[in-house]
Amino acid sequence: MIHDPFSLVICLDGKMKATGQLYTDDGTTFEHQNGQYLVRQFKMANGKLTSKSGDIDGVFKTTAWIERLMIIGLRKEPKEVKLHYKGRTQQLSHGYQADQHMLIVRKPDVNIADDFTITIS
Repeated sequence: MIHDPFSLVICLDGKMKATGQLYTDDGTTFEHQNGQYLVRQFKMANGKLTSKSGDIDGVFKTTAWIERLMIIGLRKEPKEVKLHYKGRTQQLSHGYQADQHMLIVRKPDVNIADDFTITIS
């Protein structure tokens, strides 16, 4: 389970914003006491989802990646969704469920430990 992919659910407020954190470690040892953990800070605002380190003291190497994003509360279907990651920009596959105001982004394929930005327009 430690290297299983993540699905992130982002619930927007009335101002189309959201924040959240993710914590992970190896799940079996007490190495988190020695800094072997990861905290990610997520922020959604102005059509951008950003992920950055939430704790510079925690360092945890993992192969776990983000498999899917579900953004709930998006009022209209976007024309495009782009990933900005490691100096590259690419279009992402996505679908919109109008009855649920939900955007589903499939396989952004980013390591959970890495910084990235996703723009929705």
